[in-house]
Amino acid sequence: MGKFGALKLTIGYYIDSLTVLMFSMVTFIATAIHFYAYGYMHDELHEVTDHEVKLSNGHHLHRPGRFHRFFQYLSLFCFSMLGIVIAGNIAMVFVFWELVGICSYFLIWLLHRTQERLDGGQQGFHRQPHRRLWHDHRPDALFGALGTFNFGDLPDDDGKIQPGIFTQVRSPANHYAIATPAGMVKAAAAPEIAHGVKPTPEQIDAWRGDTSPGSPRTASPPIGCLVIAGLGIFCGCVGKSAQFPLQVWLPDAMEGPTPVSALVHSATMVAAGVYLVGRFYPVLTPEVLLVIAIIGCITLFIAATIAITATDIKRVLAYSTVSQLGYMMLALGVGGWVAGMFHLITHAFFKSLLFMCSGSVIHACHTNEMTKMGGLRKKMPWTAYTMLAGCLAIMGAGIPFSIGLSGHYSKDAILAQALNFKASNPSYGLLFYVAAIGAAITAFYMFRLWFMTFAGEPRDRHIYDHAHESPKVMYIPLVVLAVFAVGVGWSAFDFGVQPLLEQARPAGTIAASTGVLMPQLTHPSELDSHFHQSTFRQLGGPPARR
Repeated sequence: MGKFGALKLTIGYYIDSLTVLMFSMVTFIATAIHFYAYGYMHDELHEVTDHEVKLSNGHHLHRPGRFHRFFQYLSLFCFSMLGIVIAGNIAMVFVFWELVGICSYFLIWLLHRTQERLDGGQQGFHRQPHRRLWHDHRPDALFGALGTFNFGDLPDDDGKIQPGIFTQVRSPANHYAIATPAGMVKAAAAPEIAHGVKPTPEQIDAWRGDTSPGSPRTASPPIGCLVIAGLGIFCGCVGKSAQFPLQVWLPDAMEGPTPVSALVHSATMVAAGVYLVGRFYPVLTPEVLLVIAIIGCITLFIAATIAITATDIKRVLAYSTVSQLGYMMLALGVGGWVAGMFHLITHAFFKSLLFMCSGSVIHACHTNEMTKMGGLRKKMPWTAYTMLAGCLAIMGAGIPFSIGLSGHYSKDAILAQALNFKASNPSYGLLFYVAAIGAAITAFYMFRLWFMTFAGEPRDRHIYDHAHESPKVMYIPLVVLAVFAVGVGWSAFDFGVQPLLEQARPAGTIAASTGVLMPQLTHPSELDSHFHQSTFRQLGGPPARR
């Protein structure tokens, strides 16, 4: 522990079921990408002639291979993201947050020294203007109001328990009081919620914990401090998760090797921003959540429309990532905490699969342009059909009234809560309609990508003739990820991603909340969008019991 006057900084951890889920997801996907990268980067084991770099004498750059350096940076990248996931206070999050950024710079630029990759690396680190917003607003506002950087409760030098951020923060209107010293719903409540038993007002009050006069949980920071802190937190996430108007850096970061793209877009860098909004959810007031919802809605629509016109296979997927990140932010902004984090988990699996499949295609064709592809299904069956599974998953496909792929359940949960929000706030009904239209656009551009690449006749006979299936070390991870892309959203017998997320649900999402600065703004309980029997079946859970 380091002491600086009243400020105490510790190296600690904060573990709940959200931490466990994120830790498992990051390590699993990172392991698959490491195996895949071993085959993708095999040329870097020896000296390389880089045909993309031309020297002043007219010759191409001849350099040593960077295989070992690449894996050093890749492993540090994963370590940094895991540090964000388990961090127990704001200071640790900030350190690992910056490590994620510098690792993206290393991986995008240092492997190939071209101007395009230099620009992409700088976009991934130097040009993200969220750093100053993060540094100025978020820690100062919270520490000034609460006197701590710690998420949970920790003992002081005298052994007395000092409440953390999640214990102290509550609305002046008592609309999102925190439940326990850990700031989360007690685990005993989670099975009841997961089984469709809607809690009574008395149960909600019991789960919120001690709110009697004189309790430390009744002390509320000023609403202005919460708004400033919430907006500061979100500004950091806008840059990291490529939200409007800072969404342009992520497609530029595609200049890096495809394994890096798969990791950046699924389990590490861009996931950090959404995870942070979900982790700090108890701090966010309804007014801040509305801003998050609007920004997410704009982001998902703009990125989806751009993806329709892109012809670079990796850029289509990059804009798709931006659009799906918008969905996650929209879900969190309209009160769908479980829906947003659920989509973060499912998206990680099918987006890592899609990027790795695109890398397999690029590895075989030596081009990113879909206009030069076509008919590759016959040459690359493993890649073609695993990518088809990923495309169906991100579209939310399924068999009506029966079963769906992973994206079906998470997107359905987002749309259900958006519809629930629209019913409570008719003036913001456009949020639901844009999300529904965006889902249709997603289906269009993903089918366009697959058909242009794998179906029809070859558009470039030379590329087609030299195309080949990737080695086993590359396509076996695709098969494994395809299985998870199909079924990671399924839940049965209290086992699955959604029941685990219910155990980490912030207590403020149990009951509806209204704004203080905007009294007409109502965030309905996410449970209200799920407890209708037919709706709950679509979410993968058992029928509702009354």
